[in-house]
Amino acid sequence: HIQDLFKMLQLPARCGTNDGMSLSLLPIGIFRLQDVSSVDDRQMVEWFVSMVEMRSLSLHNQSVREKRMAKVVEVRDCQGFAWSSFFASTAVIRQLKKIMDVAKQYPEVLGAMQLFNLEPGLRSIALLRRVLPKELQAKMIFSDRGDWPSILEVRRGLCPEAVHRWSVHMERFRSGAQWQPVTRDRPQVVRTVRVIAGSVVCWLFRGACESNVASMKVALIFLADACPGQVPSMAEVRRPELLALRSGADSCVLRQGSWTATQDGTVLLEAELEGVGQVSVLATVALEGGAAGVGPDASASALTAAAVKAALAAPPPRALPVATTASILGPDALFFVAGVVCALLAMAAGRYLLGRG
Repeated sequence: HIQDLFKMLQLPARCGTNDGMSLSLLPIGIFRLQDVSSVDDRQMVEWFVSMVEMRSLSLHNQSVREKRMAKVVEVRDCQGFAWSSFFASTAVIRQLKKIMDVAKQYPEVLGAMQLFNLEPGLRSIALLRRVLPKELQAKMIFSDRGDWPSILEVRRGLCPEAVHRWSVHMERFRSGAQWQPVTRDRPQVVRTVRVIAGSVVCWLFRGACESNVASMKVALIFLADACPGQVPSMAEVRRPELLALRSGADSCVLRQGSWTATQDGTVLLEAELEGVGQVSVLATVALEGGAAGVGPDASASALTAAAVKAALAAPPPRALPVATTASILGPDALFFVAGVVCALLAMAAGRYLLGRG
């Protein structure tokens, strides 16, 4: 039950980080804090202890096998996460404190903590970065939304296959509708496909403005596979294009194209709302000729040229319901409270992240 609440994605070392460590990813923006706070504290602690114990055994086996110290990398997808609601929830803060008390008993487990898809310029994060000790900062990776090099082109970052598995994992929690609402709270849409050298990739973006005006940035990125332990290279297949959208019967904007892969890797299509507004987005990236994707998740992402044709034929949306993040207070109303809590959490987490000495 708790596992389902957190919607966790667990990846083994072979498809985890670029330096070959296992990865634990939580999309914290899509689970509800009220559901988490409803879990009994004792049950939450027991669940966490069982998770860490199993992880410790797995890391021990990897350490013996590879003759190096193996640690897990914790990753948090922060898109849509209401930081103000988090800091206002005393029940969740209480649970987190108890979890951290247990975590301090396992300092050898955690190798790094990554927060990505952060809202650019978030003041709570800026304050947290200032109060963290230098040793602890070395364990942390903060990545703003759209800043892919900081999360992908680093040794502790997500490997190309992990990026694809994350994208497929997130697709499982969508409503199933072709058109996806994009708002200021959830401004990003990402689609991926695994490719081998010589594969022809077709991609498509359609945007229908639901407000008076809006702007969308569309980019196509290729992340090439690298040898184990090496950092992959990232290239822009298509430079980011800023599209202006307006409401009206003929407001739907279309961009599409194709590209031939020269290496094995992951192709990533990103569409991001710039500023305010509301847009319905239909985005697809697929292999030409009906070929399935590459890798163990190929069936889950079997986007083919037929899917692109279906996307072209899909009628524009009709006032799609928008999934917004309900905040108890405004985004910066709890700035000072957030800063104090962040500082306390940083002190509590110090022993866990830094280890014994």
